Amino acid sequence: MSRKEKERELRKRNIVVAAEKLFFEKGYDKVTMDEIAQASEFSKPTLYKYFRSIEEVYLLVHMNGLKVRMKCVEEMDKFKSGEDKLYEFGRSFYDYAKNNPEYFKLQIYWDYNDLNLDKISPEVISEITSQTQIPDNKIREAIQLVSNGTDFLEKKSLDMTLAAFYLTLRTILNQVLKTPKHGEIFCDEPELYFNYLRIFIRGLKK
Repeated sequence: MSRKEKERELRKRNIVVAAEKLFFEKGYDKVTMDEIAQASEFSKPTLYKYFRSIEEVYLLVHMNGLKVRMKCVEEMDKFKSGEDKLYEFGRSFYDYAKNNPEYFKLQIYWDYNDLNLDKISPEVISEITSQTQIPDNKIREAIQLVSNGTDFLEKKSLDMTLAAFYLTLRTILNQVLKTPKHGEIFCDEPELYFNYLRIFIRGLKK
């Protein structure tokens, strides 16, 4: 990498760090590119030299969280049975969400809101796809183990099961771990989450 390329990457990292701090403090949907420019001490036109949009900056911050979350996947490798692998992922994911609430909030935002992918470069989309492929594949394999073989679930059904696993875990965690506001239903114990995790795994068996 040339000196010019290194300087470019350093500037991009500094902008992402500044954006991450703002997203954590205010929430992604409350932050503007003008604020990111001011916080990173770059002009707004300079930001657009490095990023297509604020959506692209969001994805890069979100990828920082995905890298931290990879520990959930690594912990699965310690176990042999599909049931144990899925439960360990769920347990590690609970710890991740509890210890990294701001990254978790960014994930929840994406669950409930669409991002305009036309505003994101193919390179960034490719990078996040490659990051999510590893945990997706490992969880698919664990689901197949629980269901006694690869023929039990067709590809479409397997993908739907994977999506249900992810989304429901995140939905319950969002309820269990968030700070309650007046009038909200709130569960102050993790039993709801772990009971669902056990029931989900049990339901995968033939």
